Amino acid sequence: MRFLPRHLAFVFLLALLAVTAPLGAQTVEAWQRAAIQKHPALAEAGSPLNQRFLALIAEKRKSDPAFFSKTNWPVRAADAAAEALQAEQQAAADKAKADEAARLAAMSPEEQEWDKTKARWVFERLAFGDNEETITAKLNHSKLIASRVAPAMRVAIASRFQWVLGESKYHLDFEMKGDGLAAVVFESSPEKTTNLDGFIHDDWAKLRAAAIEQFGAPSKSTDFPPDAKKLTTGGFTPTDTWDQPTRRLKLGLTEDDGRAHVTLRLTDPAHSPE
Repeated sequence: MRFLPRHLAFVFLLALLAVTAPLGAQTVEAWQRAAIQKHPALAEAGSPLNQRFLALIAEKRKSDPAFFSKTNWPVRAADAAAEALQAEQQAAADKAKADEAARLAAMSPEEQEWDKTKARWVFERLAFGDNEETITAKLNHSKLIASRVAPAMRVAIASRFQWVLGESKYHLDFEMKGDGLAAVVFESSPEKTTNLDGFIHDDWAKLRAAAIEQFGAPSKSTDFPPDAKKLTTGGFTPTDTWDQPTRRLKLGLTEDDGRAHVTLRLTDPAHSPE
């Protein structure tokens, strides 16, 4: 009977792939070949089965040396490793299924319907094409976006929501294409441009950090404007752009008559002018 050192087990298995012998041969080498033929993943370096097999062999050497008394131990070990791996994978699948069922059970029927469009979500649960009623219903359930008024109050959707980041508050506006959502705009409170490196910069930094957390790193960035002379008069000065397949975002400053506010605009690429 031969015992293979743990670090040589995989190498030996690979070498035996090139050798053929009857499955009935009573040598360890023949049973090694049989194990690989039965479980091909055994010969893949680093595969889950390969790792589980080597771990099982190491454990058996310590706890059950008699396991190796019969030359067919490679097949028995491979079968046991495959069975344990399959049971582990099935348990993980069952847990994932149970977790998903519990997640859906905690939702209202309305929320379950929204969940079906998850692949189309662009911010929170919002999807381009949502009508005003759907936007309001979704954001009323949001843990990220706060309502500025009581949910039952009848006010324009542009006056209803805000994103609160620390002491900074960003008003949400919505641009519609027909009856469907085409853009979401986040705006801070306007400040005099003399506060460009104060309140305005603070609002910009907070919204930028939150945007990166939500949408990932920008595709393109420039420095924050050093002074008001660098702002586009009566217009938008971009600092960051996210160009993604399902959405386009631009962050920057909007100037108007000596005052400026931070603007983050999230648009549908299908309706974007750029």
